[in-house]
Amino acid sequence: YLCDEEINENELLLKNLTSLLNKLTDDNFNTLFIEITNFEKINNLEILNKAIDRLINNIKFNQVFCNTYSKLCYNIDSKDLWGYTDENNNNISFKNMILQKLQYEFFNIFNEKSRKEELDLLDSIECEDEKYDEECELKNNKNGIILLLSYFYNRNLIDNKIMEEIIRYLISPLDRKST
Repeated sequence: YLCDEEINENELLLKNLTSLLNKLTDDNFNTLFIEITNFEKINNLEILNKAIDRLINNIKFNQVFCNTYSKLCYNIDSKDLWGYTDENNNNISFKNMILQKLQYEFFNIFNEKSRKEELDLLDSIECEDEKYDEECELKNNKNGIILLLSYFYNRNLIDNKIMEEIIRYLISPLDRKST
């Protein structure tokens, strides 16, 4: 169990990180990356998961900055800023954790249950303008994940084998059973 002081420190760290992610652009990347490196190394599994979730959520809503976010991920990985060691003394890297979460997000795009839930949500919205807005938001979330994966490939964060699998799914997504 974490004491209140640790919870407050963790929440403050995540709040500051979210603030920096919301400000991140190509123009201010170097300055903000220095601020991120000044954070204490993120090596707690709970904080790392939340930090990666916030990063992915920013990517979903700010696809324009996918290249910048991929650069951030590349730099975090290459400088080994984030990661943790589990109870068996295994090192779990930031790269492995974010790729695992992106894999889940990517395959969720093609998941029948997820697609049905989206259709049900859209069907439940009566106002055509609201329905259109929600449909655009859902589409943008998917596009953000796919774009980020392509930028990860360009930065060698994922290899050819993974990219080939991604392309197979994108070429014929409806021919596959959900995962």
